[in-house]
Amino acid sequence: MSITYGVRFTNNHTCEWCRSRNHVTMPAWSAAKSFFVNANSYLREELFRHDETAENIKLTELLYLIISHGDCCLKNKLLRNMDVAGGNFEQIVYNHMFKDISIEQLSEICNRSLTSFKKEFKRHFEMPPHKWYIRQRLMHSRLLLISTNKSVSEIGHECAFPNTSHFIKLFKKEYSITPSVYRSRYATTAQQSEAHTATNHEYATTEANIAESQPMAVNN
Repeated sequence: MSITYGVRFTNNHTCEWCRSRNHVTMPAWSAAKSFFVNANSYLREELFRHDETAENIKLTELLYLIISHGDCCLKNKLLRNMDVAGGNFEQIVYNHMFKDISIEQLSEICNRSLTSFKKEFKRHFEMPPHKWYIRQRLMHSRLLLISTNKSVSEIGHECAFPNTSHFIKLFKKEYSITPSVYRSRYATTAQQSEAHTATNHEYATTEANIAESQPMAVNN
């Protein structure tokens, strides 16, 4: 079961206590007190003991209680930490773009279960992690093919593909052409463009020379 929550909330609170402290405390309001009484009873039942899904549901309820509460230090601290966590998540993903690492290992670095990691990844990058990483690495390989003299195998290794044949296979699947042919076609196109530019320049120079050599007509 997948549930998406659409919650609108504001946060206009700020104070010196929020900025200077790593943690905040505040008296529990009635809804929060009821939550903890209910959660204590709920999670003690044998059916839900050590049940990760049940724990996540209760944690989601607690987060909703806090962010739907009036502006306060606790709410401000929670929202600011959520913003930082989102930024850290993306930074970790980008930092490992060209490293030989599995999605399982990456989820552990982000302190998330594999399922949670995949869901958050798709929310940030709008596609599954494996597909996104391959696309980013292939895009970078294209740049290296046309801007360096490195061999295809060197580029594949630099872009974190396990071996050259796998790199060539994925490149051809994405662009319907092999890396070598892509580099060759780009070089040919670049040479033709340079030749065309040189021809136009030579033609323009010739016309200018002809114009200069012709006598200027003077009307009496």
